[in-house]
Amino acid sequence: MGINNTDQLLTSVDIDPLQLDNTDNRIPFENQQKFWMLAYEAAGTDDFPILFAQQSQFATFNMAGHIATNVKTMGDSWDATEKYQELAGQGGKASIHRTDTTVIMSYLPFAPNNPSSDVRSCSILSAIINIGRWMIGPIYTPLKVEFSIAPPADISLYQKFFKCPLLFNQTVNRITFDREIENIRIPYANLEVLKMMREKADKIIVELNADDSFSRQVSLLITSTLMHEEPDKTVIAAQLNISPRTLQRKLAKEDTSYQQLLDQIRYQLAQNYLQDTQLTVTDIAYMLGFTEPSAFYRAFKKWHGMTPGQYREKHDINKN
Repeated sequence: MGINNTDQLLTSVDIDPLQLDNTDNRIPFENQQKFWMLAYEAAGTDDFPILFAQQSQFATFNMAGHIATNVKTMGDSWDATEKYQELAGQGGKASIHRTDTTVIMSYLPFAPNNPSSDVRSCSILSAIINIGRWMIGPIYTPLKVEFSIAPPADISLYQKFFKCPLLFNQTVNRITFDREIENIRIPYANLEVLKMMREKADKIIVELNADDSFSRQVSLLITSTLMHEEPDKTVIAAQLNISPRTLQRKLAKEDTSYQQLLDQIRYQLAQNYLQDTQLTVTDIAYMLGFTEPSAFYRAFKKWHGMTPGQYREKHDINKN
């Protein structure tokens, strides 16, 4: 099946191509993941993330793309991407972390164990680079790129595209920029368009979660309640107006469990929090819902095979 036969790819994963004519339509998360994997397989190349990026425009990301390209500065654009990303797609969460000298954009997939998640994460971040260069030119070049995918046999296209050091087989997907880039003004930004789009976007975001996969709804509730104590499964179930047993049964249908989601979220967030050297390990343990730092130490070592301090040292986070 050729990659250009998009309609056939869509229908093979039960997506009606006509649904895409209306940008307000939402595709179920499971169908999205299947489509990403089929598209990658149809492309037949490890360069898929770059090819996807090169064909991406701000309109590719729907309303979020319009908002991110009509704000005043690149810093505003990054913040808009973080806030309105759900309007572009619901495969993961983009987050912005600032240090004194850098800005780090990370992308955390909502289904990290799904085979398509690594490809999807790398493709989204690559597309953001392409759109940024359309906005302000070649100065939009990262200091470093880290991807979870394995290195392709030939990395020349990646090197030509990113023009910076590349790291593969990483535990996170993230791009590091010089912080001075966030002060660059975006030419031709239209504040009237921005105002109109933001008003509509804010209304849509409130309604978005109703169309999501069940596991993602649970993940969002867990994330929103993580702080100094582990979210109670009974409470999460009550927020969804179901029993704990039904919650477990519905998650099992999506090949996961409450504990798996909780562990995945904590692990992903822990890696992000450890980038911030102003946060102590005790602070991070609290933010992840652990009652004791020692419990966080044990959990992180189980997840990653090393302590939080060793992780920071290995990834040179304290030196950034």
